[in-house]
Amino acid sequence: MSTTVSTPPAPAPSPVEPAPEYARPGRLTRPWVLLGLCAALILTMAFVYPAGAAVLGIMLVGGVILSRSHHDVVTLFEFFLLLAFLIPSPLVFTSLGGAATPALLLGIAALFLWINGRITGSSGLATGFQPMRWAVGIWGWTILASCAAAFARPLPKIESQAPYRGTATMLGCVGITLLATDGIRSRDRLEKLLQWTVWSSCFVAVVGLIQFTTGYDLASKIHVPGLGSLIATGFIQQRAGFNRVAGTAGHPIEFAVVMCAVLPLALHYAFFPTTKRKWVPWIPVGLILAAIPTSLSRTSVIGLAIVALFLVPTWHWRRQLGAILGVGALVGLMQIVYPGILSAMVGLFTQANSDVSITTRKSDYSNGFDLIRKSPFYGRGFKTFIPDVNFFIDNQYLMSAIETGIIGALALIALFVIGVSLARGARHRSHDFRTQELGQAIAASLATIMVCFATFDALSFPMITGLTFLLLGVAGALWRMVREEESPAANRAPARSSLHPNGSASKAVPSDA
Repeated sequence: MSTTVSTPPAPAPSPVEPAPEYARPGRLTRPWVLLGLCAALILTMAFVYPAGAAVLGIMLVGGVILSRSHHDVVTLFEFFLLLAFLIPSPLVFTSLGGAATPALLLGIAALFLWINGRITGSSGLATGFQPMRWAVGIWGWTILASCAAAFARPLPKIESQAPYRGTATMLGCVGITLLATDGIRSRDRLEKLLQWTVWSSCFVAVVGLIQFTTGYDLASKIHVPGLGSLIATGFIQQRAGFNRVAGTAGHPIEFAVVMCAVLPLALHYAFFPTTKRKWVPWIPVGLILAAIPTSLSRTSVIGLAIVALFLVPTWHWRRQLGAILGVGALVGLMQIVYPGILSAMVGLFTQANSDVSITTRKSDYSNGFDLIRKSPFYGRGFKTFIPDVNFFIDNQYLMSAIETGIIGALALIALFVIGVSLARGARHRSHDFRTQELGQAIAASLATIMVCFATFDALSFPMITGLTFLLLGVAGALWRMVREEESPAANRAPARSSLHPNGSASKAVPSDA
């Protein structure tokens, strides 16, 4: 007697979800009706504010050109970094006021693209829950509330245009973060953008090193047609017998913070090179480390300490040993080439009590708290506190509390906390070692900026402002990508292996510290 064994049918293969489409500018500007409304607005402005109408017209033409482009939004961010790093920070469109840098206008164009992408149904922008989108949106609303509070009181003539400048600055910052968070859909393109950030910052470092070693102010020789400066520009100062330089930044402190913020990213791509010549990615690391001391600022030491605090505990002991030896060799080389620079850096801390920059800050803080008490919730208006008229405040959080109130200052702090948390969340959620390291590097960059915001009025300087809000968007984009990769649908696909720093391939490496 024979028995027939029935074999159950094999389960049908699960459908593979299509890869997300790039958020190309051409897909974000499909509502031509909205473009027509912008053109009508420009024509209307031409009778009231010709300079602003001209700039908006240029932006509109640029938007039409982008709409015919097949590049994704990362190309726009690469151009944004060139404008922010290569053009000296004091150069602005003078007819539009002190905040109208080319990078800021491109940030406003980014917001225009993001809004258009939300209007269209198939723009390629990411959807779903995104904490960074909420965080930067709330911060933006606090800025608008402070500007409304400014117009609720009689404004002196010198402050009459300040709320408009503040609103424009906010729109550019929000646009960069939103478009980066939702528009960067490919991990490869995100990596390209971060590498572009590292190599673009090398230009700032090289200019600073030239200024420090030769005293030749290369940044002051850079002129761009249509741009001018509203302040007396000088990128070289003197401190402790050395040139204190700023590169193409607006101040040596801004120069130091930008270098410290990019350093974790440069180290990441030095540890995970993408070229056959493994030594090439170490060039930016060397240039940045050599440029940081040339700012001769305490902020540079604080920034390096935060970078080390975030990165070194997560490294293998071999990498930690190599870092100690490398830093020791660099310090020794700097002391040989520039005798006395180490003692000058140490003196910045040992002689801090007699330093004018420290004593004046203490008195400015008490005056700042007096201003906060006059308008504690919404502040006096973003950008309405003019240091040349009042007094200088070298603390962005105190400045934010004065201009945007306690609510605005808390929103700014929350923006940083969420950015660092998203980068750290990407590290802990991912099973890919390289992604874990990248998340930690971005977290280190944002944490460094967050701490250094307490040492100067950072949002008054366009280079660090643009870099900050771009990195916030990158943190949100990486968190989303890792979340999508770790979703149940993605887990059905074969795991992608990554290369461990010791040279062995591994599919999953547990996160350390």
